[in-house]
Amino acid sequence: MNEFTIFLLKSGIHQNMLFILLALPLAAMLVLFAKEIIGIKSFNLYTTSLGAIALISIGSILGIILFLLIILVDYIVEYFIKDLKLHFASKIAITLSTISLVTIILLALLHIYLGVSINVSPFAIILLILLTENLSFTKINKGIKNGNIIYMETIILSLIIYLILDNSFLETVLFKYPYISIVAIIIDVYIGKTTSLRLREIYRFRNIIKE
Repeated sequence: MNEFTIFLLKSGIHQNMLFILLALPLAAMLVLFAKEIIGIKSFNLYTTSLGAIALISIGSILGIILFLLIILVDYIVEYFIKDLKLHFASKIAITLSTISLVTIILLALLHIYLGVSINVSPFAIILLILLTENLSFTKINKGIKNGNIIYMETIILSLIIYLILDNSFLETVLFKYPYISIVAIIIDVYIGKTTSLRLREIYRFRNIIKE
């Protein structure tokens, strides 16, 4: 383990917290690569990166369930309040509140019927719940169909990044070489200077490019 890492741990920073803070620059770099090089249409970089970090705290299975729960509750709430002609902020508040209450019921049912005890940071769950606002904004700006596609791509991208980051080997590497997080920032600079077409665009316009 790196001497600097040992110093940070002895300073009172919890090991899991330190890993998440060191992994966040890598998560941001991977999201940036996916969006700017591949052309994935996820939510903004902050949301997608933190979604992946939230999955590390929550776990992939429960995280995916909560992701899908957000879509389901969003549709149900929107269906029942669509004729009330409420302000956008009011709709978001109602949806967030409903998702919060449904999540409580879901966690209770998982414990009662499956014996699953959920012992994760409530802030990680709250972070996923807050994705509702991004979903609503996207549906307004891009349309319902495109909004749901972008949301699903956010789930998939967050899950892929979670699978990359959530392993003991990477934790060992980051603790031994914490400056890797700085290298990720340097890679961000190079990606930010990219002016070529994204891979998704190259595939989409492949016939035009050939001509």
